Amino acid sequence: MKKIFSLLLLISYITTAWGQNQYKIYVDSSNKKIYYNKKLPVYFWISDKPDNTGHDILLKPVVKKFANPYYFDTEGINTFRVRAPRGPFDEAIFEIWADDRPPIMKYHIKANLSFQKGNITYLGQNSKIILTGVDGISKLTDIFYTFNNQEFKYYKKPIDITLSGRITLRFYGCDIVGNCSDTITHTFYTDVQPPIVYPQILRTYSDSILGRTSKISFKAIDSLTGVKGIYYTLNKNEPFKQYRYPILISQMAIGEHKIFYYAVDNVGNKTQIKTFSYVIDQTPPTVDYKIIGDYFKRSDIFYLSPTSKIQLIANDNYQVYTINYYVNGRKYDYKNYIDLSQLNGLRTIFFDATDVAGNKSITKNIRIFIDNTPPVTEILIGTPKFINRDTIFIRSDTKISFKAVDKYSEVKHTEFAVNNFDFHLYQGPIMLGQEGLYLIHYRSEDALGNIEKVKTAKVFVDNKPPNIKVIFSIEPIDTKIVNGDTIPVYPSNVKIYLGAIDDKTGEEATYYSINTGYFTRYNTPIKINIRNQEKLLKLKVRSQDKLGNQTTKQVLFYIRKK
Repeated sequence: MKKIFSLLLLISYITTAWGQNQYKIYVDSSNKKIYYNKKLPVYFWISDKPDNTGHDILLKPVVKKFANPYYFDTEGINTFRVRAPRGPFDEAIFEIWADDRPPIMKYHIKANLSFQKGNITYLGQNSKIILTGVDGISKLTDIFYTFNNQEFKYYKKPIDITLSGRITLRFYGCDIVGNCSDTITHTFYTDVQPPIVYPQILRTYSDSILGRTSKISFKAIDSLTGVKGIYYTLNKNEPFKQYRYPILISQMAIGEHKIFYYAVDNVGNKTQIKTFSYVIDQTPPTVDYKIIGDYFKRSDIFYLSPTSKIQLIANDNYQVYTINYYVNGRKYDYKNYIDLSQLNGLRTIFFDATDVAGNKSITKNIRIFIDNTPPVTEILIGTPKFINRDTIFIRSDTKISFKAVDKYSEVKHTEFAVNNFDFHLYQGPIMLGQEGLYLIHYRSEDALGNIEKVKTAKVFVDNKPPNIKVIFSIEPIDTKIVNGDTIPVYPSNVKIYLGAIDDKTGEEATYYSINTGYFTRYNTPIKINIRNQEKLLKLKVRSQDKLGNQTTKQVLFYIRKK
C-alpha cells in the first residue's frame, strides 16, 4: 500500500507591542487560503493521516541552515511543490500567503457644520469619525482608537463626537495575522456644547418683578465658537424672533408674563428652550411714619425729644426695595428708624419708598422740632410772707404753689418734696403745718420727657407774734391796791417806751391806745398830761411781726401830779 504524506505547519504566536494583537496564522475557510505571518517560524512535518490521529514525523533538513525553523522570505503567495508519481511533469502544489506588512489606516471626519475661528476649525454636534484601513495581502480585522490618551477602545462603527475643545485622536489597525499599523495621531477641535444663555433685567431691583421703566435683555456665552444668535417669543405658540435690542416692558399689560428663549452657537448647538416668568408691577408703594417715644404736636409740628424715634413704614403689592429720607437736602438710607440724636431745632424730614420694580412712592414730609430743653418751674409763695436773704418766712396758713412753663412743648407735670426727696405730684396749693424750717424741693417734666433739675427753696413757718415790752422811764413812786391788784403810781413826768421783740421776722409795727382812745402807731416815747392830781390809766399795746402775727398787752398804772 502506498503511504500518503501530509504537510503540517506549526502554528506559533509571538506577542507584539502593548495594545496590539499577536502574530498568528489564519485559515480562510471561504477561499481555502492560509495566511501566515512572516515573523512566525515554519516547521515541516509528515503524517500518514489527515488528522491528528496519524503518525506525525518532524522532517529534518539536509541543510540545517534554512530549516527548523524556516521563515518565509516572500511577501504574498508562497508555494510548496511535490512531484506527482504519475509522471515527471505532474506536481502537487501547496500555497501559503505570507504577510508581515501592517494595514494602511485612514480616518475621515463627517461634519454637519463647522466653523473657522482664526486658524482653528471647529466641528459641530453630530459629527462622526470614520476609521478605515487597507491590507495588501490579508484582511484588516481590528481597529483601535482613543481620545486624549485614554484607554484604547475597539472600533465598531463611526464614532460620535461627544467632547468639546481640543481632541487628540490616536488609532491603529491590525490584520488577520497580527500585523498592526503604527499609531496615527490627529488633533482636531469640536464644539458640541450649547451656549449658556440667561436674561438680564435692567432698571429694576428684582429678577422677577418688573416696572414700567424696566427692560429685559439677554446675554449668551459660548467660549469656543461664539454665539450666533439669541431667539425669543412672548407666546410659545408664535414664531421665535431673533433678539437684537432690550425688550421694553412699558408696552406690556400689568400682571404675570412668560418669555421663552434659546441661543445657538456658530456650529449649530442649540440650548433647550428656557422660560422666564415675571410680573409687571406699576403700582408704587405707600409710605407713612410712626413716632416712637414722647412727642407733642402743635399745629403741624411734632415736638420730639432726642431720645424719640421716627419709624418709616412702607407697603407694596410685592416687595419694598428701599426707603429713603432727606434732611436739609441730604439723602439717607433708612434702616430701622430715623436717629434724632444728631438733630436739633426745627427740621422738615422728607421721605419716600421704592419697590423692587422701580416704582417710587409719593414723597411725604413731617415737620419736627427737637426739644431737649426742660421746663422752668417757679415757686409761688402766697401771703403773708417775708423774705430775708435765702429764707422765705411764712405762716402756716400761707399757700404755696408752683408755676411751670416750657418754651416749646407742654408741661407734663410738676412734683415736689418736703425735707426729703420723696416727690409727690403737685395738684394744687399746699400749706405747711407746724412751725419750723422746711426745705421744699421741686421740679417739672415736659411732654417730651425733659426733666428739670431739682430746685430747692428754704421756707420757715413762723406762727409766733412778737413779745411786747412796756418800759417806764421812772420807777414807781407809789402803789395802790385796786380790787386786790397792786397798781404802780408814776409821776407825771414819766415817759413810756414801747418795744416788740420777734426773733424770726422782726416787728413790723406797734400801736397803742390809752383808755378808750384810738390806736396810734408808736414812734416816740409816750408822754401823758393829766388835769387831775391823780388818774388811773389803761394802756393798750398791739404789735405784729412782718407776717402779721399779732399780739396785745394791757397795762394799768396811775399818774400823779407832783
